[in-house]
Amino acid sequence: FNWDLRANNHLVIGAEYKKHLRSLYQAWDDYGFYFDQDHPFWQFALYIQDEYQLLPNFSVTLGLRYDKHADRGESLNPRLGLIYNLSGATTLKVLWGNAYRAPDFYSLFYEFENEAKANPLVKPEKINTFEAVAEHRLNKNIFAILSLYVFEMKDLIEQVLDETDGLVQFQNLDKIRGLGGEAELDIQIGSGCLGYVNLNLQSAKHVIGKEKITNSPARMIKLGLSVPVAKSFLASVETFYESSRLTLLGNRTKPYLLTNLHISSRPLFRHFKFSLQVKNLFDREYRVPGGYEHTQDSLPQNGRSFTLKLEYLF
Repeated sequence: FNWDLRANNHLVIGAEYKKHLRSLYQAWDDYGFYFDQDHPFWQFALYIQDEYQLLPNFSVTLGLRYDKHADRGESLNPRLGLIYNLSGATTLKVLWGNAYRAPDFYSLFYEFENEAKANPLVKPEKINTFEAVAEHRLNKNIFAILSLYVFEMKDLIEQVLDETDGLVQFQNLDKIRGLGGEAELDIQIGSGCLGYVNLNLQSAKHVIGKEKITNSPARMIKLGLSVPVAKSFLASVETFYESSRLTLLGNRTKPYLLTNLHISSRPLFRHFKFSLQVKNLFDREYRVPGGYEHTQDSLPQNGRSFTLKLEYLF
C-alpha cells in the first residue's frame, strides 16, 4: 500500500504470508537414505516505512518490520536513514538498522549417526548495523563513494563440535563485532564504456575472546570494465582479489585473484538474445575453508567454467 500523505511525505505498508506445504530434506549414499524428514512451516511479515522530506536538502526514512516463522522465532526490527544533500554533487547518509535470519531446515533438524545431531532449539541470529556514507560526483564521468560501517551479530548460527560425544551440531554462538570501510569509483569512459574500482577493508572478531572469526577475508579489491562491441554486443570483465581466510584448524588459505568474462547481446533479429559467461577465466587454483563435516581443512573450488545462454523473446 503506497500513500502520499503530503507532497513531502510518502508512506509504504506491506505484508507477506507464505505456507510451505512440504519442506523435505533427504540425504543418501550407496546403501540408501540416512536422512529423510519433512517439516512444513509458515512465515509472516508486516512492514511499514515512512519517507519524510523535512527540508529541501534533508530527508528522514523510518521503517519497522515484524517477522514470524512457525517454530523458528519472531523478530521486530526498526530502521533509520538520514540523507543530507550537501550540494548538487555531494550527498551524506547515516544508516542504522536491525535484521534477523531464522534458522533453516539443515541447521535445525539434520542428523547423521556418528557425525551430526539435530538441534531444534536453535534461535534466529540477529544483526545491528550502523553505516556512514559519503557520495560525491568529481565530474560528469567519475562518481565516488566512501562508506564506514560497524556491525554486531548476536546468536550467530554456526556448526560446533561437541567434545562430549564427538558430534557436530548447529548452535548459537556469542556475539560477533566487526568494522570496516569501503571505497568505490564509478567511471564512465567515452561512449558506452563503464568501469569501477572497489576496495573493502574489514575486521570481524568474537566479542568474548577477541579471536578473529573463520572464513572472513580482511581485504577485497574489485575491478570491472564494460565495453560495447560491434554495436550489438557488450563485453564485461571483472577481476577481484581476496586476502586469506582463517580455517577451523587455525590455518590460512592462500589469497587469490580471479577474473570473470561476460559477453551479452542486444536483441538480435528482434527475438534472440545471446550471452556467454566464463568464470575463473585464467583457470586459477584456489581454496576456501571447509566445515566440520568435511575431511579437508580447505576445499578446492571450480576452475574455468562456461555458461552459454540463448533466449527467445516473444
